[in-house]
Amino acid sequence: MDSDLFNGRFRAKKLSGAEEFKNTGGRHFSILGLWQYGCSNFQFNLMRGMVAEFIVLNALLDDVGDGARDPTKGFDFLYKDKKIEVKGASYLQDFGEKRHTEITWSDLKAQDLYQRPTTKLDPNGHIAYPADIYVLALLVHTDYPTLDILDVRQWCFYVLSRERLRKICGDLNYLPIYKLDRHGATPVSFSGLSSAVDACLKDPS
Repeated sequence: MDSDLFNGRFRAKKLSGAEEFKNTGGRHFSILGLWQYGCSNFQFNLMRGMVAEFIVLNALLDDVGDGARDPTKGFDFLYKDKKIEVKGASYLQDFGEKRHTEITWSDLKAQDLYQRPTTKLDPNGHIAYPADIYVLALLVHTDYPTLDILDVRQWCFYVLSRERLRKICGDLNYLPIYKLDRHGATPVSFSGLSSAVDACLKDPS
């Protein structure tokens, strides 16, 4: 089987940034330049979610390996053979709104992109939550001039098992922060993430 294919799909490889575009007639531009051009606004919604995932990944794993992110799955990565899903939210947006955003994490039941015709159902016939553990990351900082999305002290994290998420959500596909408050869920800091996830794995209730 072609080494670039996995289960009939293209296998993404982690790049170094030094790779250059080819057959460019003597002009030189690299993957690093592409990343700098297209991926520098981490406060943009889609980018912020990826940053949240990367922060959690590095909180849990000493070595993230050489694999590349796969955005097509119904979870983000495996940790101790369990599926971890990270969702990000922020009070501040990149368009400079005057009021802080009301915090809601959505699309909690996202399934594998290429397996939608066989979406799994829970015992009640509802679309199932695909991950074992959900980390709801919140960029809690509320001051634009001092916002630094790379400073993990400006983040907090709610860690929920699939079972507890279902109890709090009422089987919905989204979760507003006020429901977490009502159910006594408390966030942890970056330094507490690993312990919180491990505790959740031991006692998913």
